[in-house]
Amino acid sequence: MESSSYQVLKQKKSSKKLISLSDDIIPISIEWDWKVKQPMVKLSNGEFTPSSCIHCINPPCIEYSEDEFFLETFQLFPRDKNLEVCPTKAISWPQDSNSPIIDSEMCITCGLCVSRCPVAAIYLDPEKGTAILNDQPNDYFQHHTEEVTEELQKPLLERFSGITENGIFVLENDSILQKFFDKFKIVTSRQSAQFPNHLVRNLMIEIGINALMSRRGDTNIRMDIVFEQVGKTFGTCEVEFGNGILDAPRNLLDNVAVLISRYKMSQENMLPLVVTFSLPNQRSEYWKVIKDIRKVLDLKINSLTVGMLILLIWNRIKVSLDDSEVFYVDSDQYSIREKFESILGRKVNVTEGYPGLLECQK
Repeated sequence: MESSSYQVLKQKKSSKKLISLSDDIIPISIEWDWKVKQPMVKLSNGEFTPSSCIHCINPPCIEYSEDEFFLETFQLFPRDKNLEVCPTKAISWPQDSNSPIIDSEMCITCGLCVSRCPVAAIYLDPEKGTAILNDQPNDYFQHHTEEVTEELQKPLLERFSGITENGIFVLENDSILQKFFDKFKIVTSRQSAQFPNHLVRNLMIEIGINALMSRRGDTNIRMDIVFEQVGKTFGTCEVEFGNGILDAPRNLLDNVAVLISRYKMSQENMLPLVVTFSLPNQRSEYWKVIKDIRKVLDLKINSLTVGMLILLIWNRIKVSLDDSEVFYVDSDQYSIREKFESILGRKVNVTEGYPGLLECQK
């Protein structure tokens, strides 16, 4: 089966102009301040400067590389080969533009492009509901007329590689989250059926979980996503943004059975995961099914919301899946808040009971 179709508009090679940073200046750290939004680069001379787009030859804010989709556990998985970072196609590089552009109408402020910019030239403005890319030259980031090449760009990328980053993209609150969800519902209503899987796959990758989404229409492998963290665990994920949440744990049982019987995988290090738009209400059979599956099969199906994934991106948090109950809740405990706050390392700045984010709706 063919993968879902997509198109990324790339700029002509001839119009990618060189950006340089003075040879005697070394970037020390990137300082994120959610109050002022735009990050600053701390330099070796003690000065601070906003960053600027360096016109990457292969812009990671727009496309993943093929090697980012290699999973040791799932080498034969029939994956969708869509490499787009932005699942709503909000970021592109038109041929007549000096740098990538962001469509503010389509941007949902998920932070994917922000987290992948090697020099922090993209940042989020949650009040405006969009990511913003800075392409303005300054005293340190200097624009040239000559064409950029991999050889010329490599030293600058190396100077930023592994640089210390401090702070967070966005400090969440009820108002910001409500704006996010309001726009999310509008923008996603225009997307293809593969959009939920595409979004969740990319969000998982950016929080440190290698993930693949299946080709749409493949009748041999029906699971939405598979994932792994080498040396820790692997798993299968069902993504459900609509009303079919009760089918998700049952589908996961099918997925686990296929992985064990057909691919000879062990249940011991397997983590089944449901990613949903919001946690089901307390009266939903979902929670009883989750508990029954654990009781009878000793299989712990974890539950995660899109909002939680977004908060992890905003807070620049990488997740470890070495705990099989990292996101586990059932009918005995309807809140994920305590577990999520232990991952975040602080209290979540969202009212307890905010509908479906960390606690079930009653």
